[in-house]
Amino acid sequence: MLPDALPRPTPFGQTLGDVRLLLLGGRGSGKTTLANLLVEDNEEVVEQGTWENIDGGRVRRASTYWIEHRDAHGLEKFEPAHNIEITELAGYDYHDDVNGIVATILSIVHAPFISVAQALAPETAPSPVVANLVASSSSPLYTCLVFLSPSTPSSYEQTMVDRLGLHIPIIVLPRSARSRYPATSRLSSLHPSSALALRATLFRSPEAVTSLRGEAADRFLRWREVESVASAISTSQRQLEAHNDRTWNKAQWEAEWEATLSQDVSRRLRERRGTVTAAPPKSPCGVQGALDPLHLPSLFMFSLSLVGPLHRRVAGWMASIPAGLAMLGGFCMGLGIGLLART
Repeated sequence: MLPDALPRPTPFGQTLGDVRLLLLGGRGSGKTTLANLLVEDNEEVVEQGTWENIDGGRVRRASTYWIEHRDAHGLEKFEPAHNIEITELAGYDYHDDVNGIVATILSIVHAPFISVAQALAPETAPSPVVANLVASSSSPLYTCLVFLSPSTPSSYEQTMVDRLGLHIPIIVLPRSARSRYPATSRLSSLHPSSALALRATLFRSPEAVTSLRGEAADRFLRWREVESVASAISTSQRQLEAHNDRTWNKAQWEAEWEATLSQDVSRRLRERRGTVTAAPPKSPCGVQGALDPLHLPSLFMFSLSLVGPLHRRVAGWMASIPAGLAMLGGFCMGLGIGLLART
């Protein structure tokens, strides 16, 4: 039960969800006034925070409902939801580097992009399911950027809007300045007529807030696809450069090819003489393939292959000698040995 001392949230405030706004404008353009107007004297807001300094600006948080907790003793405790976040970006003037300003703002916009991208599987393709998840009421993406533009924007403002509009929905105030920007700037489809109309749009029009979240999700999915393709191309280029940078290594070449150099030379010589056949005859003693006389292992194997034929030839010659002649030879040999022994 909500204590009587706490403001009661409205139906719009209870269902609003998270709203994260960026306010951009030149120095003295009224960004702080707009931020205070959005939360002060707003019946949808039940709690207002104070300004906190951050890199690139300052932030103020507010709540449209309470979060109920129970402590260890079972007592109810209510804390502000802090579901409204308004970031006032540092003001600019025409002496500032527009590229530096855009880079600073994009680093803020991309911070939740990176967190959400890490939570999604890399192989997950864009789909209605993914888009609805990213565009939910609790999405960490920035809902939109409110740009306090001069009535007649210069090329300086047009450059910022053109480059930022690809990453976050942009609402231009006053509305009369909106028509000064080209259609390629990709402004938000919402164009409230004044600051009060902007407050009513954000806090009392759920359809408008849902539309802004959808636009923010579309830009996130586009950024994710660009990053994915760029990473794939960069990886391919690095692999190609590494392949092209590989230099010829003489030692490696010799280790791979010198061992068979003599065999290749011998084979090429036989090819020139026309002695190479499709199926060379089988060598004796199981020696397979052509023997290379310039190759020491081949010469050794060739010598071993001659032992078998020599043994067969000697055995055949001994078998052809008559038995009588063999006995006579044995007698003469024995007689000679006996005479030699007596002397």
